[in-house]
Amino acid sequence: MKISTHQKIKNIRKIRRYTQEFMANKMHISQMAYSKIERGETQLNWNKLNVIADILSINIWELIDTTRNTTEIAKENNYTNNIELLTNLTNQYEIKIKHLQEEVKKLKLEISTLQHKK
Repeated sequence: MKISTHQKIKNIRKIRRYTQEFMANKMHISQMAYSKIERGETQLNWNKLNVIADILSINIWELIDTTRNTTEIAKENNYTNNIELLTNLTNQYEIKIKHLQEEVKKLKLEISTLQHKK
């Protein structure tokens, strides 16, 4: 079953639980302008397709391929995104932990210095 690009965009957006307003804000356009994209009233150039694919975290070719099921695409890419998200969160927490460990060392040194002054 063939599916149009604009319908595919709409389906994947809904699977991702993004609103039209969210998409429009990310694209720096109005919600009305974005709505026209999903209704197929706006012709999409490569730049817009690239931006949409990036926001939806999928490959631009997935938008163009009218034969692929949107649910499959969203699930495949969602697993990858989840792994990337968890990796990024882990890295952020490791940085915070190192920062806190340095703070603890500084505080211990200050306490030790204060105790020796007494």
